[in-house]
Amino acid sequence: MNDIQLNTEIDLLITNGDFAVGETTNQDIFLLLSCDKGSIRQHPTIGVGISNMLGDNDINAWKRSIREECNKMGLLIEKLNISNNGQIELQANYK
Repeated sequence: MNDIQLNTEIDLLITNGDFAVGETTNQDIFLLLSCDKGSIRQHPTIGVGISNMLGDNDINAWKRSIREECNKMGLLIEKLNISNNGQIELQANYK
């Protein structure tokens, strides 16, 4: 999906004095995983809150949450793995 891009500090990316527009699927996935529910004003019911995963061993519950939230965003998951050390591998694209 093309949208306004963010830089590595999660701020608007400016190119030649204007907002940068381009492919944002990975950026959208990052924000979806990073944000808690209620963090995104326009979409208060969306967010995984992955930082809450620390110390939680229920990997299947986190996978379920990621699948549900991706579905809400219109993302089709191609690959989802969470290792025992908490590393997430997620490949998804918009439907």
